[in-house]
Amino acid sequence: MVVVIYLRWTMQGCRSRMVSKSNAALSCQQRGVWWCWCCLHCTFILSVWWIATHGVYAMNFIKTDELIVDMITSIAKRGGSLQKDIHRAACSILNRWAVTEDVSTATKHMNMLLDALPVMVRSNAFKDWGVHMAGLVWSEDDTFAYHAKRTKITVEQVQAAKAKPFWEFKPEPKYQPTDADAMFLSLIEGLDRKAKKGIDPDKGDKMSDAQVAYLKQAYAAMPAYA
Repeated sequence: MVVVIYLRWTMQGCRSRMVSKSNAALSCQQRGVWWCWCCLHCTFILSVWWIATHGVYAMNFIKTDELIVDMITSIAKRGGSLQKDIHRAACSILNRWAVTEDVSTATKHMNMLLDALPVMVRSNAFKDWGVHMAGLVWSEDDTFAYHAKRTKITVEQVQAAKAKPFWEFKPEPKYQPTDADAMFLSLIEGLDRKAKKGIDPDKGDKMSDAQVAYLKQAYAAMPAYA
């Protein structure tokens, strides 16, 4: 409502200026400039209002099956291209490291690449690849770092990393739907095996036979999934 009132006030102000200027023999070119200014001003206000109420990204749904299929095809192409670009950049960092022996710059570039990865990319797989294929370490600051005794990388290591992209090095784990019955049973069986081997509090074991027995009773009384 406030935006509508402001826009009406702006347009009325522009109109009144046009009228007042007309007595001073305002030229057509000058009137055009005034109208352009008014339109640009209103467009800016509407843009600010739209971003404030809808966000920067406004999703428009795809209307037909054909266009949806086209979008999926495009996603497959662009996703594959992005994946290859990420691997190319990572391998180039390692190759540059092998040439210059500058581990500090290589580590910095690996962290820059990690930060640049879109949220949808499996960054944990990339981290594992950097640690195992490049010989870097994962620090407490959640960044790549290098070991003081491993500051060089060989051409053979670079070639091995090149041959094993991060998405193949650590494949996506198979989706496992939640099964409360199986999870509960697995917990009980694991604790039961430990209890039979012997519970040793001196070694840090924090469980008892009574707890295992209680869990077994709870499992027996647990209602089945309907």
